[in-house]
Amino acid sequence: MKKNRGRFAHGFSKVKKGDRESSRGLGESKVRPLEQRISVRISIGIHAVREALKVRSSEIIKLIIRKGWESSKDLTELVYEAKRYQVTVEERVPEALDRIGAHNQGVACEIKDTFKSLEIENFGTGASSIVLLLDGVEDPHNLGAILRTAWLMGVELVILPTDKAVGLTPTVHKISCGGVEHVPVLQVPSLSSAMESLKKRGFWIYGLSASGSKTIRQLRISNKVGWVLGAEDKGIRRVIEKGCDDLVSIPQLDNAASYNVSVAAGITLYETLQQFSSEKV
Repeated sequence: MKKNRGRFAHGFSKVKKGDRESSRGLGESKVRPLEQRISVRISIGIHAVREALKVRSSEIIKLIIRKGWESSKDLTELVYEAKRYQVTVEERVPEALDRIGAHNQGVACEIKDTFKSLEIENFGTGASSIVLLLDGVEDPHNLGAILRTAWLMGVELVILPTDKAVGLTPTVHKISCGGVEHVPVLQVPSLSSAMESLKKRGFWIYGLSASGSKTIRQLRISNKVGWVLGAEDKGIRRVIEKGCDDLVSIPQLDNAASYNVSVAAGITLYETLQQFSSEKV
């Protein structure tokens, strides 16, 4: 049996699921549009480029392929797939591709960004929604892994700060293995403002922290939830913690260590979906 929600970190009274809309005035004020994403991005790696061709071929500006691609089955398939969708194919020497991104597997592509008018007010319109807010995640491998998991776990939106955080680099695309093509990523000048905007949309905001008042298994997760995950070495900044409705920990046997942020995201999203599923039973 799930435990009832207790009092929150900043003195919020116990509120039932679904009550946030009335308690915080959902729809009473228009959410201010936040910063838009960059208009063109570059993806590298066989799996990432294959997924881009699969789901947004009309938005690919060109496919950049390593000279001598004919000797590779995977690269040959990508070239034929690009031609089938009438995507321009440009051959380059390996050194030129390496300047685009390391470990590119001989292929890259330029993509027109389709998320030209991302606004928080366009999300959370359904009965349930998951949003991730990443505070100062700077490692592209971690962001890529989080986006891959977010795609497979049905995350509706990932929010990143514009400063002191990695963006959608070619390496992030490669590590996400196509996740970037499925999960909208919004970069904002202020995570705190984004959190407040989500609260106005009926979201509860939980921060992952070793100092959390309860574990994730003890928390009754809201149907509209924003999870805040901190940087690899520092965790969530104090100012961001203060904006969370509650701080939550993931059980671990050794408190002297900590989870990798992408692993923590996977555990958190799995538990969230488990609770969502049990609510339907």
